[in-house]
Amino acid sequence: MHAPSPRLKIHWLEKKQIIFEFQVSGGLRYKDHVEVVTFGSLTLILGHLRSELGSGEKQFFRRLFGKTRVKLDFMDDMANWYRCHAAFILPVAYLAYAHQCNLRICSYRDAKNYIVAGAEDYDFLKSIGALIRPKNDDRGLRGLSGVLLAFSLWVLAKTKYGELAVSNHCRNAVSEMQFMERKFQEIRGKGPSFPMPTFDQLKKEAPDWEELHRLCGPRKDNR
Repeated sequence: MHAPSPRLKIHWLEKKQIIFEFQVSGGLRYKDHVEVVTFGSLTLILGHLRSELGSGEKQFFRRLFGKTRVKLDFMDDMANWYRCHAAFILPVAYLAYAHQCNLRICSYRDAKNYIVAGAEDYDFLKSIGALIRPKNDDRGLRGLSGVLLAFSLWVLAKTKYGELAVSNHCRNAVSEMQFMERKFQEIRGKGPSFPMPTFDQLKKEAPDWEELHRLCGPRKDNR
């Protein structure tokens, strides 16, 4: 990147403040309408890479969305939030691809393996010193809580919500999932000996990326 011209230097900021955002929703765009699924209020997760927004920044967004039904969730560590997001999304993506993006045919055992794989991913991240974001998001993945969560997700996968939130997303976002996997594998390089058997098995059962690009291909209806 070139240095700014003399005329632009007056407006040049040596220290840039970048705000990262993630919208918690899913859906499918058609020619004449859009189907959107949210779980409760539409939520926007906002934060700096390694710190929470300042009071002035929070006030700005509260004013911006004050007359809407959007829920604002301020995060103190978006870098680790994105790592945790990838860790929990990749197992269900592998599961979807292994079932031709039709989660309705998944078994309860599939749902249970997804939860186990997610727990393995979180354990790995903690082993390399990464923080779990949202805080304590890894709780409830084991024991009776894990069983109940797996059952709930298994039921949800057989509904329109599961189709919009996961199946259609995976079908229309192969490149995104491939990129996410590549970045997560780079992180795994920090602890290559850490065992993640269920995660690796789900990955093995899914088609390779070249095959997925061929099978899914470009679609007219995009998420």
